[in-house]
Amino acid sequence: MTAPTEADPPQAAELLAVLQRISRQLADLPAAIAAATVQHERPPLKRGDRQALAALLPTIALGQLDSVLFTAAEAVAHARKLPQVEPPLAGAVGPLDSSAAPRRLGKLLGRAEGHLVDGLRVARCGADRAGALWSVKRERV
Repeated sequence: MTAPTEADPPQAAELLAVLQRISRQLADLPAAIAAATVQHERPPLKRGDRQALAALLPTIALGQLDSVLFTAAEAVAHARKLPQVEPPLAGAVGPLDSSAAPRRLGKLLGRAEGHLVDGLRVARCGADRAGALWSVKRERV
């Protein structure tokens, strides 16, 4: 960009300054985007969390819940029917007959999001009136 001359209108200098500022901002944009998208490592799961998830997630991945997406309340109701799942899950979220169990399981699923547990990964897929919607996907290790 060149400096304005005497023949240019008075706004030309202001316009040139604005364009130079925009040019600098555009030059800095790739670094700003890279800094904003740095993914932070999630803290490792606690042993009890991992054990509970290792018991519960395979039953969900095998389609033993009615839909691909599920709420924590549906997962708790499902786990209460499975003797092999209830003890480790109860160890992580407390008694499954407690009204707080779905909320605690939701927090556990949130901590598990992004972690691989025995080849299965939890993902939050949205929400509805009943709460967060979760899915479990099998990944090759």
